[in-house]
Amino acid sequence: MSVAPTRSFHVRGFVSLFLTLNAILLTISGLLLYVIPEGRVARWAGWHFLGVDKGGWEAMHTIASFAFIVAMIFHILYNWKVLLFYLRNRATRAFSLKGELLASLGLTGLLVFGSISLFPPFGTIMELGGHLKEAWYGQDVQAPYGHAEQSPLRVLASRQGFDLTAALEVLREAGVPVTSGEQSLEELYALSGISPMALYNAIQDDPRTLPAPVPVNPALRDDAAAVAPSGLGRMSLEQVCREHGIALEHALQALRHQGIVAQGSETLRVIGERAGLTPTRIYELIGAAETDSGSRLEL
Repeated sequence: MSVAPTRSFHVRGFVSLFLTLNAILLTISGLLLYVIPEGRVARWAGWHFLGVDKGGWEAMHTIASFAFIVAMIFHILYNWKVLLFYLRNRATRAFSLKGELLASLGLTGLLVFGSISLFPPFGTIMELGGHLKEAWYGQDVQAPYGHAEQSPLRVLASRQGFDLTAALEVLREAGVPVTSGEQSLEELYALSGISPMALYNAIQDDPRTLPAPVPVNPALRDDAAAVAPSGLGRMSLEQVCREHGIALEHALQALRHQGIVAQGSETLRVIGERAGLTPTRIYELIGAAETDSGSRLEL
């Protein structure tokens, strides 16, 4: 009875098959990254495909690219003689594919230059990708500020002006396992499967989360209505406090109470941009500060 000889592992065949499968994976992930939403939109809307979010597809594409490079190096080493055969004529030792080599180099250079300069049709391809990215959700799907889904609910409530306690209650009623204001929408998405955008909309749409009116310092009122002076954004916090008789420390304390860190030398525009608020809103929050004597000014 004859025994079939044991077949050794064919490294060259393995490398070729691995390159082929890796090329298919790179093609799929590359096409997906071409059409899926921008990162900020994908994270906010909770986009995923086949259970993998955009970050996962990006990681898959990057790692597969590195693996492809390594496999290609081995492929060249194992097929070096064949490659030289194509490039040189054994009899004359002269290059036999000069034209083909020059054409390949020229086409590669054209792809590089076209991708950088984006002249047609390269620019058209990128514009088409932009339209396809927007087609998923439209242009209105935007987080209130950059990486809002990563902010603790406490910070998000402060920056967007909603009541944190009521927001936590709204989320619990929706079946979201939220325990404190230190959790972010991104963390709650992982726990509940509800996208950061849907969680945020649930908070914003519930009237219970509307904040109580902020008391405004009578010094900032004009005929019982708060009127912001012109050029408010260019005024520093120190200037506003000095002109309206408010202790700077009390103003800073009022801002810190809202989760806003500021310095007296900063303008209201700078403070507002960092907090995601308008200079007028910062101006109103300052009105909740205590007077120099320590008694809070009431409406």
